[in-house]
Amino acid sequence: MIQDSPIPENLKNLTEEQINQVIADSNLDNLRNHRNSLLAETDWTQNGDVPVDTKKKYEPYRQELRDITKKYQNLEGAVWPTPPS
Repeated sequence: MIQDSPIPENLKNLTEEQINQVIADSNLDNLRNHRNSLLAETDWTQNGDVPVDTKKKYEPYRQELRDITKKYQNLEGAVWPTPPS
């Protein structure tokens, strides 16, 4: 459903199917961006000077983040893994 906001020129002649695809792509991009920021917050855990126990503790969390797009297609309703403590 198209909202009452101004529509960019390049989107005015799209079919409903194309509009839905643009929305789906945008939703997935938002999910990936949030996922990437969470991964970036824990990048330090994989550095060479980090103890192996710390690396191993964060590996499952980071893998769950990478896999989030297999289960969810947008931020709405996404259940995020809990980072290790």
